[in-house]
Amino acid sequence: MAVESPTVTETPLTLPIAPNTMHLQRLLSGMTVRHFIERYFHQIPYARAEGCHDLLSVTPTALCDRILVTPGIDQLVIRDGRPLPVPPEGDWHDWLRMGCTVRVRHAERADPAVQALADDFAQIFGAPIDVHLYATASEATSLHWHYDVEDVFVLQLAGSKTWLLRKNTVNPWPLLEQMPEDLRFEREQMPVTSYLLEAGGWLYVPNGYWHATKAGAESISLSVGVSSPTALRVFDCLRTRLLDDLRWRQRIPARTPLAGWTNAEAQTDSSPIFADLASHVAGLLTDPQFISECLRLGHTPQPGGPH
Repeated sequence: MAVESPTVTETPLTLPIAPNTMHLQRLLSGMTVRHFIERYFHQIPYARAEGCHDLLSVTPTALCDRILVTPGIDQLVIRDGRPLPVPPEGDWHDWLRMGCTVRVRHAERADPAVQALADDFAQIFGAPIDVHLYATASEATSLHWHYDVEDVFVLQLAGSKTWLLRKNTVNPWPLLEQMPEDLRFEREQMPVTSYLLEAGGWLYVPNGYWHATKAGAESISLSVGVSSPTALRVFDCLRTRLLDDLRWRQRIPARTPLAGWTNAEAQTDSSPIFADLASHVAGLLTDPQFISECLRLGHTPQPGGPH
């Protein structure tokens, strides 16, 4: 399988770095954040061979040393792609010598440099951010084929790692609430694309894309997960608005079989109410003010969730 070098083939756009976009803008180099969102975000993978060098004010090894001694961190040790129920004796250096991977979820809660990175992404994308730290032994497999509900930016801080990606046609646009226990990877028919990330490179993986990884040289990376709002967020905004409307607080008529109504009669008696409600919702969904309210709701950063 050919390994693709993470490069950019189109002419970059130039602009000054805007406030609150510094980390992402440094990753994108000459491309605007808007161009990246319009062309790639939620759509297709994107990779660059550089951008991560000196992105954080700490070396990769020092970052691991700082985060992995933090009390109460959400830590998992993985060997051969499978989580270990109990971490082995020793520290993360020992675990890597044993051929393991160590993963820390919500690394932003344990380090101010990672928190600043997460804050920038939260402001840009208007979404909860969860940063994972991965330290992986040379030639080790981190996790087998799976997909995430988040959009993920992989920042290769040290070493190298090969990423295998496949578009997800088995369960596209996945939600955490409806992800099956069996992901049914064997049903996927889309081709596999490979990306070799070396120190300083980065990769954007759209939500739902299948991926599997294997380290080359001993690897340290950050995965920035962006939990973008879905269209279901419109229901949240609708409910907030409808609570104050009397037509939505009216009671549905009691038309039960035991009270003497047939199913057809119950539908006939209730249909005017449902028609009125449908008309009201249709009007709201085309109302510029309501759309603006929904966009503001969707663009408000919330506390980070699972990743």
